[in-house]
This record gives sequence, C-alpha cells and structure tokens, in this order.
Amino acid sequence: MNINDEYSSNLAVSIPNELEIPNIKNQLIFKHSDIKVTTKDELLKEYENLFNYKGGIFLVLYIVCLLTFALILYERFTMVNSSDKKEIGILKSIGFSIKDILKLKVYENLFIGISAFIIGVIFAYVFVFIFNAPILSEIFMGHKNLVSEFVFTPYLKISLLLTLFFFYILPFIGSILIPVWKIAVIDAVESMK
Repeated sequence: MNINDEYSSNLAVSIPNELEIPNIKNQLIFKHSDIKVTTKDELLKEYENLFNYKGGIFLVLYIVCLLTFALILYERFTMVNSSDKKEIGILKSIGFSIKDILKLKVYENLFIGISAFIIGVIFAYVFVFIFNAPILSEIFMGHKNLVSEFVFTPYLKISLLLTLFFFYILPFIGSILIPVWKIAVIDAVESMK
C-alpha cells in the first residue's frame, strides 16, 4: 500500500473469501501494530450493543416513570387532607348523599384527568414531531459513529391513545374514589373535625 500515513485515516477492504478474513486481519496487525482492524461482524456487534444499551436506558426511565406514577397514586390513596374531609362533611351537612358526593368527585377528577391527558399528548406531539425531541433523540439515537439526522414522521394510532388513557385514568379515579367513599360514609360532624 503506497498511501502516506498523514493522508489516511480509515481504509475499507473487501475480501471475497470470508474464511480468509481472520488471517488477513492478523497479518495487517502483525505488519502495522499501530492500526485498529475491525471486521464487519465486530462492527455489527458494536452497533447491536449500542442499541441494547440505549434500550436499557429507556427501560430504566420507563420503570422510574411508572414507579413515580404508582407512588403518586398511593400517596393520593392513603392521604386525604383535612380540606377534603371538611368539603365532604359540608356537602353531607347540606344534604348531599354518598352517591351525589361520589358522582361530584368523579366528574371533578375526570375533568382534571382528561384535561391533563390532552395537554400531555399535545405537549408530547409538539416535542417529538415539531421539535424532533431534541434531548431524547440525542440520548437514544445519537452516537459518534452513527448518522443521526432524521425527522420523526407523525403517526397517530387512536387505539394506542385510548389504551394509554385508560391505563392512566382508571387508577387515577380509583385512587380518588376509595378515600372519598371512606370519608363520605362517616358522620358529617366527625369528618369536619
């Protein structure tokens, strides 16, 4: 090879006989000890490890988000503050039945849950499809050896949105209804204390 060392950085070699690849790799390393020889199989394994690593990061972030949501639901389920108790006590004292109180709390929290879900979906859509997920795309897609210039194509599946909605809203409403029911069944005077 008559290539000056100052003018070369990477060199690709095509070897028709795949059985000769390890032999040629060893000969190149033996003749030029300061070069790095990478075969196509090794390169593919590096890319596979890279994507498995980033998939692991995504899985950890996803599990952290799920645990955070579970902790918020648990906190809401176990801790009913005194203002909720007083509100339910006042509603009972002015003539609301347990059914009416539960219906009022369901409507109130459905409004909060649906509006939070819609706002979250809109922000996620804008972040991913308009801004191309600036931070997340660098974490999950960017690498110095990979070309990472691409644009996310909008794809909206209603069944996926409904599944996400029900996995979000049903535990949220359940974590509200059970404590409200526990307070609503006790005496109005005792719940206002």
